[in-house]
Amino acid sequence: MARMAIVFVFAIYFPFSIIAGTTQVVAADPKLDVQRNLVFHEVEGEKLQGDLYRIADDELRPLVVLIHGGGWATGDKWNMADHARELARAGFVVFNINYRLAPKHLFPAQVDDCRIALKWIVEKATPYHIDTNRIGVYGYSAGAHLAALIACNPTQDQPKIKAVVAGGAPCDFSKLGLKNRTLAYWLGGSRAEKPEVYKAASPRLFASPEDPPFFFFHGDEDGLVPLDNSRCLHDELQKCGITSEFMQVDGQGHLMTFLNREARTKAVEFLKKHL
Repeated sequence: MARMAIVFVFAIYFPFSIIAGTTQVVAADPKLDVQRNLVFHEVEGEKLQGDLYRIADDELRPLVVLIHGGGWATGDKWNMADHARELARAGFVVFNINYRLAPKHLFPAQVDDCRIALKWIVEKATPYHIDTNRIGVYGYSAGAHLAALIACNPTQDQPKIKAVVAGGAPCDFSKLGLKNRTLAYWLGGSRAEKPEVYKAASPRLFASPEDPPFFFFHGDEDGLVPLDNSRCLHDELQKCGITSEFMQVDGQGHLMTFLNREARTKAVEFLKKHL
């Protein structure tokens, strides 16, 4: 039942986010070069795709990999299309990606796909005029969790992430009730059954002095992902001496925080500062 509630909420509100975005962008910005459905990986017969957005010039620009939400079980890159255009107009090269979804694909498939997407787009740095020394990741909800996890727990061959934006992010599953099966569709069982998986999926447990700067934004009335789910990582990062900013969006729940104009503006400003 809990899983169905998560999927229902995301299926309803993310299309609304695109409708809301069209009040600002009615037609394609003529300055932008948009390349859709670039295949960055194929696994088990499934093609993983991303959309690339950039200003149509030859200037070397920082990269932002954009990761959609949807409870790790639904959603699509088009959910973040308005964010992608906004970031591209601000001067970033944006790679807005899809990844494999639960329950067909359990953790860590989603994390693996995000890492593969990051490596693939960095390998294409020359034709897309990407400055590989300035790389950021940006996600909301499940996408924010994935962004935080690949930033806090990088693989040795992963390009170095220099900044993270995480909105409405769940960052610690290690304290869920032992028999709680809310996330079993994604993590493969309860915490009692899969304790190491729950730890491996928790960005907070990987916070270290080597992590990049973070910008969190989270609604204080979020009933889907409670505020403390992202504040816990923010607090750990600060203990490690990492620059971490936390914007509490007062009076807003999960959906309206995703759409919040001030939060989105501050996210862009943060990325400009650190990239």
